[in-house]
Amino acid sequence: MLVPPGNHLMRPRPFPNSYWATPLLVACEYPWTLTRAQHSQKVDMLLRAGVRMFIDLTESGELPPYAPHLAPHVSRIGSIELCDVEYHSFPIQVRSLPRSESYVRQIFAVLRENARRGRISAVHCRDGIGRTGGVVVGCWLSNRPRSASSRRSGSPSRSTANSRKAPSRAASATLSAIWSGSRACWWRRSERE
Repeated sequence: MLVPPGNHLMRPRPFPNSYWATPLLVACEYPWTLTRAQHSQKVDMLLRAGVRMFIDLTESGELPPYAPHLAPHVSRIGSIELCDVEYHSFPIQVRSLPRSESYVRQIFAVLRENARRGRISAVHCRDGIGRTGGVVVGCWLSNRPRSASSRRSGSPSRSTANSRKAPSRAASATLSAIWSGSRACWWRRSERE
């Protein structure tokens, strides 16, 4: 599904604990509940919103896996081919930074390739705040190319300046540190070069 450029912040959120970080990236809490396995799930709402790639940041055993259950949910929607939906697991320990710079580069490579294809990605952890918003989405936004006018003025890019506030104080503090040039995102400068 190709997404036309536009104000992604005006698009309705797929569900309450989700937000559009960019036109091709939605951040959210874990989209699966085991007790509702045969019923509508948040994963269905993401699929209906156009998500075709899921990046799961939870650790093995942290929550019940949903990747094995994607096929019936894709077929229930009907207008999506299963081969068009991708799932990637990049576990990050709770309340921790990713294990290495190269690990983050792997996540960014998957996001970049999906964006190049014009497809929507969803990135999530348990609550969609720390690992999702404070680490992956925050650093992804800080690494995005800025327009020439925002580089001259020193202001963040339009999409960053207009983005919603992070859903928690911890994520807000982390994002503020990243955007102000903190070493919290040690790969920030080298990723742009």
